[in-house]
Amino acid sequence: MSGAGQPGSTLVAAALTYGLLLAFSAGLYVTVLAVGGVRDGHLGPMWLHVLAGVLVVGTAAPVRRWLRSSVEDVVYSHHADAYGAMRSLHHELESEHPPTTSPLPTIVARSVNIPYVAIEVPGQEPQVHGELVPGTTPVRLPIAFGESQFGWFAAGPRRRGIPLGANDIQLLQDLFGQVAVSLLAQRAAAEVLESRAALVTAREEERRRIRRDLHDGLGPSLAALQLELAAVHRLLPTDPTRAALIVGELRGDVRATAADIRRLVYDLRPPRLDDLGLVGALRNLWSARTPVLEVEAGPGAQALPAAIEVAIYRIAGEAVQNVVKHAGAQVVSVSITVSDDRVRLAVSDDGRGLPSPLVPGVGMLAMRERAAELGGDVSVTSGGTGTQVLVDLPIRGRAVDDDPNQRPLRIVVVDDHALFRRGVRALVSTLPGLDVVAEAADGRTAVQVVLDHGPDLVLMDLQMPGGSGLDAIREIVERLPDVNVLVVTMYEDDESVFAAMRAGARGYVLKDMDSDDFGRALHVVGRGEAIFSRAIAARMVTFFTPTSTVTVFPELTESERSVLALMSQGHNNPTIARALQLSPKTIRNYISSIFRKLAVADRSEAIVRARDAGLAPPSGGP
Repeated sequence: MSGAGQPGSTLVAAALTYGLLLAFSAGLYVTVLAVGGVRDGHLGPMWLHVLAGVLVVGTAAPVRRWLRSSVEDVVYSHHADAYGAMRSLHHELESEHPPTTSPLPTIVARSVNIPYVAIEVPGQEPQVHGELVPGTTPVRLPIAFGESQFGWFAAGPRRRGIPLGANDIQLLQDLFGQVAVSLLAQRAAAEVLESRAALVTAREEERRRIRRDLHDGLGPSLAALQLELAAVHRLLPTDPTRAALIVGELRGDVRATAADIRRLVYDLRPPRLDDLGLVGALRNLWSARTPVLEVEAGPGAQALPAAIEVAIYRIAGEAVQNVVKHAGAQVVSVSITVSDDRVRLAVSDDGRGLPSPLVPGVGMLAMRERAAELGGDVSVTSGGTGTQVLVDLPIRGRAVDDDPNQRPLRIVVVDDHALFRRGVRALVSTLPGLDVVAEAADGRTAVQVVLDHGPDLVLMDLQMPGGSGLDAIREIVERLPDVNVLVVTMYEDDESVFAAMRAGARGYVLKDMDSDDFGRALHVVGRGEAIFSRAIAARMVTFFTPTSTVTVFPELTESERSVLALMSQGHNNPTIARALQLSPKTIRNYISSIFRKLAVADRSEAIVRARDAGLAPPSGGP
């Protein structure tokens, strides 16, 4: 049988126990005799001595047990130095070369001076020190830190029939509070190692897949194209007809190869995220009339890390497809909310809800796996009608994105000339701190593109088919006040300049300006300041000089300006003819000339130009 603690402690406890028991027995015997009337050394009646002896013998065993428990509690608690135990535990846990087997049960057993300690953690082998004293039952308590429970510990008493005292149990709980922290650290370290291994495995698997696709698919395709081109080169001088046939086959092979490349690129990262931004890509997940797809994104949704963007796009795509296939919904809503350190995606519908019981399919498991890879989670709720998928993801590494002085300025280029848009993109690619994220070819499209991408700067042409640049500027500034607009145009007339300024543009430059000046203009307006090209600035100085007089629409004659001014007041041709005392045919001729000189398509566009320029009606008009 194992003993407990130190031998000296055991001897002291035994001596104190039996000494106190002897004193108690003697005191009880004398007390009984005194109560019976024995005084001054008289022996008294025999029955009184018999009664005293019976009482002493009857109480000896229970009193001895009580005394031994109390004495051992005091003696062993004296040896169970809480500070020393904590110090030993800390020293072992911080050791540069920890033992191969856990010292925790041994440290705890020696600290509390008990024979048996066991630690039980799910998924691990039990850690045990010592043996239980035969006939004893260990105390079993949880190992917990905060609201997390890691396992159980068991502590055996020192003597049979004498449980551990309150001081012992309190010290055990304090020590195992520290043990819980150690177990938490061990678990976190194991999870980090497991995650790192999973990440390395996934990376290598992805590399192997890309290598296989390149080697088995793209490589042979390019080699075949090379051979076919060599055949064409040989046949051109002697057999151009056959060479033309091979060229036709080449075109089909090139298209197939391009499709393979697109598939490979899409597997790496959906191109829509780069072409449209996250919000625009989400709006393009579904284009049919039923169900109606509604997308709402809060501030910061366009500046998320790449991994978060891909996860949100993939999860939202899977959720929307589930709604389309199974829910029978009329409306599906996608919303993104970004806080300082988290992003939340919600996909909800008004369909028939989920079946009960729900059996998760491959799509649901894929959504959960994507969220778990980034440390997030997915929850699905369904009431009587409709289902909601909630995704919560932590955001890490946003310092550069959140600092406007470090991240590049995001630019949208709006111009109806594809060649000019391509030139701007090429120039911006050579300038630090700038990035073209999207393009638009007309004013109507521009507004939606800007809403989708949330850029810092919009480069806007004024005269475009399918929507005026001025109208687009007004709507953009009204709906996104933080977006800065720089007008880049070929028009340098006063009415265009001031109409753009009134619409909300922060700068006005000409397309033929120097490339260095153009780059500076992008940075200046992107930061929220105002800038004008040299020619425009000179015209503005002249305009605001008190002695200057400015003619609105100088390319028009005085009569044409009068006709345009009356048109801008809403008058029809007969009314204008009477006011100017001209024939209706002459008015029609003037209007045709006005359309041609102002490069407008119709009467309404001319009226907008006149009102933007502040053209006043002629004196004496109707």
